[in-house]
Order: sequence, then C-alpha cells, then structure tokens
Amino acid sequence: MLAPWSELARIRIRHFGQIEPPPDYEALAGDYGALYQRHPGHPAGQEALVNRFAIELFDAAKAPDVARKSVPALEAFLKDHPGSPFQSAVRLHLATCYQAMGQPEESLQWRIRAFESRESNVANPNANESGSYWTIARAARFEAGNFAVARQYFQKLISEYPNDQRIFEARRALSEMEQIEEFVRAGGNPADWREGIKR
Repeated sequence: MLAPWSELARIRIRHFGQIEPPPDYEALAGDYGALYQRHPGHPAGQEALVNRFAIELFDAAKAPDVARKSVPALEAFLKDHPGSPFQSAVRLHLATCYQAMGQPEESLQWRIRAFESRESNVANPNANESGSYWTIARAARFEAGNFAVARQYFQKLISEYPNDQRIFEARRALSEMEQIEEFVRAGGNPADWREGIKR
C-alpha cells in the first residue's frame, strides 16, 4: 500500500524542503495528524503521528498544557500498536511531556522505556549507546534526583565505553553523589551540600 507513503512524502517536503520562509507548523501538525487518522495501522501513518508530536512538543517546556493534552493520545498509541517500530519515539515524546509537566521521575522512566524499546542491531560493530547512557544518567541525577539509576547508567558508560570523552565527568558525578549521600547521612540538607564542602 503505497498511497500513505506518498501522502507522507508530500507533507515532509513542505516540512523539510524549505528554510525560508518557515513552514506553517500548525498546518503541518494538522496534516500529519490527519494522515495518522486515515492510516493508523500503516507505518507511514505512525511516522506521521511521531512527526506531529515532534512539532507540537518542540518547545514543550514553555507549553505544559500542550504536553498534558498530548499524553492521552501518545499513551493510546502505545496501547493500540504494541509492535510498532515507533514505540521508542512515542515514549520519548512522553518523556518530554512529563518533563514539561514538572514530573521528572515519570519523565525519566519513560526515557528508560524508550531506550529499552529502541530498534537495535546487536550485530552492528559501530552501534554506540554512550549518548543514551549519558542522557539517562544526567536526567536521573539532575532532574529526578534518582541516584540509583544515575549510578547504573554512569557505570554502564564507564564500563562499556572506557575511552569516551565523558568518562571524567561520569566519574566525577559518581564521586559527588557519594559525597552528597554522606552529607545527608550526617544530617545535612542536600541543597546545602556545595556550601557544606566549602566550610
């Protein structure tokens, strides 16, 4: 069934085929959404849904209401299309939504689910997960305050990519988290940790 691919290609040309003047993003989001409604079971329709939310959630931090309204449609997609190759991308959109809504732990969990459901070719010698490890670890530490998850992914980065340029920062993050936990065990407020180590 080639018609949905042709429809998607026409929208994508309008989306990516010009720089000036900028495209009408609202119209593009509407067209992507309509394509999905016409062909929800077709890969082209599902890609259209992903592109729709990429537009609508581009600046989600400034539009938490848009993020909140997006969640039901994204979760419905996951339920309706459990075998879709776009599961990972939709889960990343959900991570963006929850981050915009001020729910960093929920955002972190969706980010991890997106990573775990990605399409990965284990036979590819050039496959590199270091960026994903780094992103998840930093979100866990600095946004969610989930040191257990942060440690897990910083350690994965260190053990699997020992020559990565971010290794020094990963080791420092592990050391700092240890110091923060010691500071808290001694009765300190984690928000005062940096001041505490200066004294």
